[in-house]
Amino acid sequence: FYTSKGWIHTDDESLQQTLQMNDKLPLSISPGTEDMQSVRVQAINDDYRFLLQAYGTTSYELYDPQSVIRFNGGNEKMIPVINNNVVSPSSYEMTFQEPEYSYTALKESLSSTENDLRYLQLPNDLPQRVADLAYEITNMYESVYDKARAVESYFARSGFQYETTNVQVPTGNQDYVDQFLFETRLGYCDNFSTSMVVLLRSVGIQARWVKGFSSGEQIHEEDGMYMYQVTNNDAHSWVEAYIDGIGWMPF
Repeated sequence: FYTSKGWIHTDDESLQQTLQMNDKLPLSISPGTEDMQSVRVQAINDDYRFLLQAYGTTSYELYDPQSVIRFNGGNEKMIPVINNNVVSPSSYEMTFQEPEYSYTALKESLSSTENDLRYLQLPNDLPQRVADLAYEITNMYESVYDKARAVESYFARSGFQYETTNVQVPTGNQDYVDQFLFETRLGYCDNFSTSMVVLLRSVGIQARWVKGFSSGEQIHEEDGMYMYQVTNNDAHSWVEAYIDGIGWMPF
């Protein structure tokens, strides 16, 4: 839920379920048909009590036979649990198949009405000029995909700058997205991704904010195997939009 200052998510326990290791993962972006890939994750420390996931994740191997996964259907987070206690596995294996999208099907889909209307939620006091800008950016396009791409490219062609320090935050009744779009045009991934979600929702495209990590830095290679180190510096945020007939797609 976008609050005009940032994001909050529900802790509704009804959205949680327990998964065994051989259960199908109920993720909303389906695996593709490409060859299966496996990655071994080795924890640097035990601060992160959740499982990393790649797009198209199909299974986990946690090595401890008592391990189960607590799945939060609200944000699709995977929490490793042993005997009802959340744990931080020192290592585990993740298998995935990268999702695929048909360009033809993407260009043909003109609506974003299936799924869950909570992904159209916006504050009642969102400044009108935000919606006006969203329609200005997208009104020449028909497909949901083309509209989303237009919003995505708007930032690159309109003088916005990526900056991680000295980024202004809204005060009083100021809206986070409105401030970034019309006043500062200076910010980091959260500013860009949040603004894109709000612009998409403003024109009736279901969209959600995603928090995760980029792939990190390659630090070692041996016998064709690559090791990447992922740290807090690789934390990132981006956008997923819902396209009827396609499902969720990252931008």
